[in-house]
Amino acid sequence: MFKKTLTMLTMCALMLGTVMVVPTWASNYQDTSFNFTMDTKDVYSELRMKTDSSSVYLKCTKSSRKGAQYNAKVYGASTENAKKKKNLSNGHTYTLKAGEYKYMINEVSERGYAYACIRASRNYMYSCTFSNLWSPDSI
Repeated sequence: MFKKTLTMLTMCALMLGTVMVVPTWASNYQDTSFNFTMDTKDVYSELRMKTDSSSVYLKCTKSSRKGAQYNAKVYGASTENAKKKKNLSNGHTYTLKAGEYKYMINEVSERGYAYACIRASRNYMYSCTFSNLWSPDSI
């Protein structure tokens, strides 16, 4: 009786193990460059496909002025060439300077948009050039 029960429990555990395989999807986490000179107008990165509901990753690698910083938000769009973009930062604004990175909370996927981009705004008195890396999905 004990041997039969043990065999049955082992079979059930094996069956559950094969059923509970979790599928994985490829995230769009490869970094691409986002370089700009911040004068008076806000600038946008290119629109990139967002494949999951993870945070957007943004890293400021260099600036032309020591201590210079800018504000960033996540925007979304329905198509890759969309002219109209929607603020999907869920109220969050991120401030970055050289050497800093952020995982940016957003609602791009949750609101049904397929593409994400970064909107950078001036947060410094002088004109400044920034070099960045970003990806629409994070690991």
